[in-house]
Formats: sequence, C-alpha cells, structure tokens
Amino acid sequence: MFHLLLVEDNPRFRQTLAETLHDRFPAIRILQVDSGEQALARAADSALDLIIMDINLGAKSGLQATRELKKHHPGLEIALLSSHDLPEYRQAALSFGASCLISKNEDYATQISTLLAERLPTH
Repeated sequence: MFHLLLVEDNPRFRQTLAETLHDRFPAIRILQVDSGEQALARAADSALDLIIMDINLGAKSGLQATRELKKHHPGLEIALLSSHDLPEYRQAALSFGASCLISKNEDYATQISTLLAERLPTH
C-alpha cells in the first residue's frame, strides 16, 4: 500500500485535499498532520512513500522540516505546497531537498494527482 502524509496547518484545506486525493486514488493511505514537528515524528514511525507539505507552517517551516526529513530519510520524497509561485520559492524548495513545489493557486489537485500517478505501482 502507498502511504502519503499531508502536512498542512489549515484544517479545511488539508481535509479537502485529502478527500479529493482519496476519491482519485482510493487505494492509498493518507495520513494527516498539521505541523513540521508532527511530520518528523510521523516519518520516524511510519513507512511513508511521499510527503506533501505546506511551505509555510508554524514554528518549523516546511523548508526546515524538509531539510531534517531528508537528513534522516534521504530516500523519502517530499513535495512542497505554496500559495506563492515564485522562482525563489521553487529554488528554495529544491535546495532544501524537496522534489518539487506545487502552487496552491493553480490546479493543485491535478498536479498532485499527476505526481501520485507517476509514483504508484501499476498492476
């Protein structure tokens, strides 16, 4: 089973995204947390295939959490979400170890679905 962790501090956005992804990919397991700290804890006790994380979180930003996650789990894939689709945000995401930056202002559900479809095993 494919395990996805959503890290988003806006509960309504997180729930909507989880429901959308579950509708499109009912076979994946979607875990949800609301902070970078919780993402670090969840990654330590779960076999995750992909993390989708907001770049702007509370005390520990998505960038900081990505750097720490990649240090302890170098093979873990992380996609960051941002409301600001700026070149400097994209560069920062990549330099901190994320695979990509997904804009919340575009069709993020389709972008994430494409990302998942490329990674899910085909049977």
